[in-house]
Amino acid sequence: PLPTPPPPAPLVIAMPLVVNILRGFVSIMSIPGALYLAIVLGLLDAPEQMRTADKLAVFGIDMSTSLARSILTVVGLGKMLIPINQCLLKSRTLDVVYALASIPGFGAVLYSHRAINNPDPWSKEIAVLMAPTAFIALAVIGRNRNMPAAKPSTKKE
Repeated sequence: PLPTPPPPAPLVIAMPLVVNILRGFVSIMSIPGALYLAIVLGLLDAPEQMRTADKLAVFGIDMSTSLARSILTVVGLGKMLIPINQCLLKSRTLDVVYALASIPGFGAVLYSHRAINNPDPWSKEIAVLMAPTAFIALAVIGRNRNMPAAKPSTKKE
């Protein structure tokens, strides 16, 4: 009889689960991204709880200016691209871009959250603190760097 191979290491089993949890976590950011685009398009007013005008005012930006609309558009589209990348495009390059942009981006978010009058408690900042970590982890372990996103065609003509 042939010897039975050893069972896979727990890390090999758990890694795909961890990566999928991280993908789900970062993909949820598309919801505020959609809200930002709806605000820019005039489809709805900024929800009071988001305090978007206050957070932009921390950086000296008035909510009614074209600069504020431009920022909200870029941030909104970027956040809405996250689940598209995680589920459809599967681009490691975009994973790295998000990881690099998340450090100063979420740093600015955290600064604006803490600088407004009557800020939320620190416990509500956990997602802001975890987001760059999740993006960096996905860039490092999320995809095999040598594997193309789409399988090449094996059809011969």
